[in-house]
Amino acid sequence: MSVNLPYFGVIAIDELSDYYQADYNYEGKNIPLDLNFDDTEISSGDLSDTIVALQSLPQLISTAYIELKKSYQTNGVVKQYINRHMSGLSAQQLETLFTGTADDLNKEQKMLSQLKIVRIGFYPEDILDTITIDFSIGYDLTDTIIVMNFNSKMQLEDIGQES
Repeated sequence: MSVNLPYFGVIAIDELSDYYQADYNYEGKNIPLDLNFDDTEISSGDLSDTIVALQSLPQLISTAYIELKKSYQTNGVVKQYINRHMSGLSAQQLETLFTGTADDLNKEQKMLSQLKIVRIGFYPEDILDTITIDFSIGYDLTDTIIVMNFNSKMQLEDIGQES
């Protein structure tokens, strides 16, 4: 049996691979998408939340950016990430990173504005961490990412950092 998933196309749900990849164009930039399975088969019903999430990517991305700003404003993980990189990057790296940012922003806000989605992963078999969205200021500057985990209903579960 097969199911047609937005962006990924037709997949055989009774003969799954463990990994599928696709791209999503967001504001002129491609965001890598991946779909991950532990088992070799899944029911079409168990994919329904993933299909809804894929169809709602603009809303999901908007929610992720709102949560990113909330974490910054409440001194959460995003604020810690920014502080770490403000002190860890050279003046030249910061200048390059801030090129094209609004002049009326302070340095932290400029860095916040440069956090971009670098990956969206889908894990249909996982109820709590069904969707993972990774943010970075750029792999050329750091190997640390901010990771947001959303449940199957596209509600934020957790924000963390990973290297």
